[in-house]
Amino acid sequence: MEYNSVKIVITNEIEELTRNNILYTSITRAKENLKIYWTPETEQKVLNSLEFKNGRKDVALLKSKYSL
Repeated sequence: MEYNSVKIVITNEIEELTRNNILYTSITRAKENLKIYWTPETEQKVLNSLEFKNGRKDVALLKSKYSL
């Protein structure tokens, strides 16, 4: 199921859950708008812990959502 807008709050307490596809699921469910709320420290920890499982697919998804 997709939604026009998805908002997710990632705190230090749930930072580890992002490794269990919560972040990926949030990104893939957003049709138009995605808002992620986190501290700069949490953002760095989460982004540094991400592993690409299917490099081309993951990079293409991130580029499409974040205009990288």
